Amino acid sequence: MNIEEVNQAYSKVSEATKLAQEAGIESVKAKRTVERSVMLAIASGEIIGKNTTAREAEAFRMFEKGYEAKDTLEEDYKSKTLELSLAQLELSCLRDCIRVMELTKE
Repeated sequence: MNIEEVNQAYSKVSEATKLAQEAGIESVKAKRTVERSVMLAIASGEIIGKNTTAREAEAFRMFEKGYEAKDTLEEDYKSKTLELSLAQLELSCLRDCIRVMELTKE
């Protein structure tokens, strides 16, 4: 174990954090876009239905690509947060190894 390994672990966590945050922002934007489109369609009378389920089905039919994009971006966000968790776990393990090495030298 050397300083390069420690630097790599910190860099990995830093990059994973950045990617997870970016993915989260894109996911939220896609969700807002779909929700806004649905609300505007309801307000303009384009979406009608006797109950919530019927209106949701019509909204999905009208904005299927938007819903698919939202779902894809949400999956990407979940994947990126998993990568972040793994990088943090790796860093934590590295810290523990360093601590054990320090204790065995004392």
